[in-house]
Amino acid sequence: MQDIGADEAPAVKRTSGLQGRVDHNKFIFSKEVKTTPAKRRGMISTIASLNNPLGFIAPVILQGRVLLQQVCRGAADWDDSVTCDVEREWLQWIESLKSLQSIQIPHSFIPPKFKKTVKAELHHFSDASELGYGQC
Repeated sequence: MQDIGADEAPAVKRTSGLQGRVDHNKFIFSKEVKTTPAKRRGMISTIASLNNPLGFIAPVILQGRVLLQQVCRGAADWDDSVTCDVEREWLQWIESLKSLQSIQIPHSFIPPKFKKTVKAELHHFSDASELGYGQC
């Protein structure tokens, strides 16, 4: 094992598609999404490539999954072209993924210079519909 000093440590650590800015103590999202054809096979490939181990971008991924559901309900084959409406929505969704790069989430939920915590609580929320499910 190699000992790395604090000034030599890399500024960005990657783990399962999520990056962490060590120097700023934040999670960041920096994913180059390759443009795949608006076909069932390409849609599945793109959606599966978005690793989301902590669930931070689940609402964004859900939009792509809903579009995929529409395609699958239409009994489209793997390489059949989708309808013009679905293709337009798919391309808009792909374009919207670029905005993920502006999201930065602090590692700690306790603000700097916060008083000592007397009591900590953890709340869990979840919900589901016919289109998808989520939790935080």
